[in-house]
Amino acid sequence: MCNELALLYIYIYIYTYGILWSLIHIIKFTGGGKHGRIKYWLRKFITFLFSQVGVGSLLLLYTIMGATIFLSLETPRDPKMINEVLSLRSQVVLKLWNVTLHYNTIYSEKWEAEVDFTIRDFQNNFVKKIRLGYNGEDDDAWTFPKALMYSLSVYTTIGNLN
Repeated sequence: MCNELALLYIYIYIYTYGILWSLIHIIKFTGGGKHGRIKYWLRKFITFLFSQVGVGSLLLLYTIMGATIFLSLETPRDPKMINEVLSLRSQVVLKLWNVTLHYNTIYSEKWEAEVDFTIRDFQNNFVKKIRLGYNGEDDDAWTFPKALMYSLSVYTTIGNLN
């Protein structure tokens, strides 16, 4: 997954600089007259992009865009399913607690039978949720700040390959 995201960054980088290279050629081959104003603003735009502020802005834009892409790829697809599984767990714990309070230790055979039935019911329901797409993730591990830090760490690993 990490390699795919790094490749995506590289493609975006190459695509953006390909557009800038095309803009430079448009500026070179655009004549005067009505195209003079376009040529002037394109030159200003490209000058800004190649300045320190422009490159910093472009890096910031790539970082935010990368964090957003990574967050959309790594967040769970169905939060409703996660809530259902958490509710199922809570119900089972409550049932087991009530069984323990009701039967206590005096009626151990009844207690064991009731606990066995409750756990088997939970297992069957849990297997159904897994077949519907639940993958075991309960919380949203990736937040935007974490994805932003990951995006920044990708920049630090891309560099000289010597």
